[in-house]
Amino acid sequence: MSSCTKKTLFELKNVSGCGHIGIKDRVQVLLMRKGISQNELADEIGINKGTLSKILNGHWGASTYIKIKMAQILEVDSLVIFGETGYWKDYVNSCKHLNEVGNESD
Repeated sequence: MSSCTKKTLFELKNVSGCGHIGIKDRVQVLLMRKGISQNELADEIGINKGTLSKILNGHWGASTYIKIKMAQILEVDSLVIFGETGYWKDYVNSCKHLNEVGNESD
């Protein structure tokens, strides 16, 4: 698991207090890590940005093809985006630790 950056620490303020991190928040963190936009992700998948937005907001289910393609582009297992794994709990905990260490040095 890679280290958190200031960008992902900013993003975690929105997701670290909840027990479940939604698909939209997961993808936002992964996009920041990859350095691409949501529009670029949609283009690389081969869908329009409105369709991707509907998927991320839970208004439309992603096909298997879209799930696999999204995981390939974001360089993670599809379960990291769409499933329940310990990945996000570990990620949030590691970022909280980095944030605490950063605050101590201020």
